[in-house]
Amino acid sequence: MSKLASLENIESSELAQKAKVKWSIEGDENSKKFHGIINKRRNNLAIRGIMVDGDWMEDPFSHCQNRFEAPCATRLFMDMEFPNRLSSDQALDLERHFSKE
Repeated sequence: MSKLASLENIESSELAQKAKVKWSIEGDENSKKFHGIINKRRNNLAIRGIMVDGDWMEDPFSHCQNRFEAPCATRLFMDMEFPNRLSSDQALDLERHFSKE
């Protein structure tokens, strides 16, 4: 009985391998259809342009790249220390383990 089960396992393994080889050569019938659906959806969701201050920009990538590439001249610079500092006791309280009580 053990030999019969062993032979059946070998046969099913060979059939599975043949099916994998056939699928890799011929492909799946649905692959083309599903790839078409995915590509159509990707095309529909693609950003074609953006509206900036009432002007339509055809190339949103380069517009955003140019906008964020240059440093901002109007950035606020604070030349002072922050007035609120934690005391050492407050810092220890923050790092202390807590319980649900």
